[in-house]
Amino acid sequence: CPPPGGAAAARPTGAPPRPPTPRTRALAGVMRSVAELLGNTPTVARASYVDPRVVDLYHDGVLAPVQPEMPREAVEKSVLALLEEEAG
Repeated sequence: CPPPGGAAAARPTGAPPRPPTPRTRALAGVMRSVAELLGNTPTVARASYVDPRVVDLYHDGVLAPVQPEMPREAVEKSVLALLEEEAG
C-alpha cells in the first residue's frame, strides 16, 4: 500500500525527482496516442485497454514487428503473436 501522499511522499526528504528516461517519455507518448484513439485518458487506456504484458515487454526491449503504415488489424495480430510467443 503506498504511503499517504503517493509516490512523491515515498522519496527521501530533499531528494530531487528523477527525470523521465527516454523510454518512459516514449511510453507516455504511446499511451497518449492510444488514449486519443480510444477517447479516454492515458491512465484509463493503460489500466483498462493496454495489456500490462505489452508494457513489461517494452521495458525489456521486446517489440512487436510493426510499422506505422500497417493496418490496425495487422498490428493487433502482430502484438497478439508476440504475446503468445512470450507466453511460451
